[in-house]
Amino acid sequence: MLKITTLLVIIAGCISACNDPKPQPGRNENPEDTTQITDTTKIVCKFKNPLTDLPWLKEKIDEFNLLAQENPNLSIAIYQCTYGNEETGFLVDKGNTKPFYNCKGEVLCIMGGDAGETCLKLNIVSQELIWETKNNKPENPQINGVWEVKAISVSGELTNIGSPPNDAPYPNISITIPNTTQGYIDGNTFINWIGFDFEIKEYQQISFKNYGGSRSGEDDWGRAFQDHIMFNVVKFKVSNNELHFIDSQNNSVIVFINRLNKN
Repeated sequence: MLKITTLLVIIAGCISACNDPKPQPGRNENPEDTTQITDTTKIVCKFKNPLTDLPWLKEKIDEFNLLAQENPNLSIAIYQCTYGNEETGFLVDKGNTKPFYNCKGEVLCIMGGDAGETCLKLNIVSQELIWETKNNKPENPQINGVWEVKAISVSGELTNIGSPPNDAPYPNISITIPNTTQGYIDGNTFINWIGFDFEIKEYQQISFKNYGGSRSGEDDWGRAFQDHIMFNVVKFKVSNNELHFIDSQNNSVIVFINRLNKN
């Protein structure tokens, strides 16, 4: 009888052990602890230059460049970081929002506010600036050289200039721009020699001051040219063989042609 009782106890123990579920990966077995057990597999991305080798990051940079063209004051920076198990991530600093991506382009957290606590748990130990909008502003085109006026805006209408007046000392209206971002421009109208200071700034902005020259009475073209230089021109653009001086309403008010390539 004792042997039968012992055998039944052993069988009951086996059945209980078989029915007890095994711990599942990624699941916490303590019902009072709600912390999730995360996958600790290291994410590895191979690249030489993340700005060109990671498609998702290159796509974002193209997007940011377009935004910067529309808004010159836009400031965005990208940092390459090391976090967690010596993994590589990227922090995109947009000012108000700072999403943190793994190297696959997945958002792991957003810095700032309550959500920033998640970023702290990632243990970001280093960061290096690799891209920012202010280092990617388009370069101004070169405008140094001798430029001859083709047309001037008179009474709001861009008009080709005519022939010089009788006995005019100069055959054209032209200026010579040095190969610098600021300095002195000299030239002539049909009637007078002229000169003025200039400064070229970002995004093809240009300013002038200290307009002067000889003092013979100007014709209408000379007066219109002087007025635009002194009061109206704020930026420039180069199109084909032409240099356009442009006002604040984005209208071309003086159009030049390159004398060396004049047709």
